[in-house]
Amino acid sequence: MRPRCGYSGGASAAVTTVHLNDPDLVEDLIDRLRGSNCIVARIGPRSIEIRSGWPVRDDTASYELDGYLRAFEALHPGARATRG
Repeated sequence: MRPRCGYSGGASAAVTTVHLNDPDLVEDLIDRLRGSNCIVARIGPRSIEIRSGWPVRDDTASYELDGYLRAFEALHPGARATRG
């Protein structure tokens, strides 16, 4: 599953913060998201900020990101990634 990040630089870009329960997994999640053309920045020991080309109020994009995070958790048993 690959999100459609593809940030276009437009004003409607979504910015989402994700927190992980395991700081050792942050770099892996960053690498995976960058591989999908997301602009990702580490903003804390367990937190990242994702800037995407998805519209801010697009529910479909929100579900897609949530699905991507659940797939990441499945690849890393015990991992929890929450938006917030």
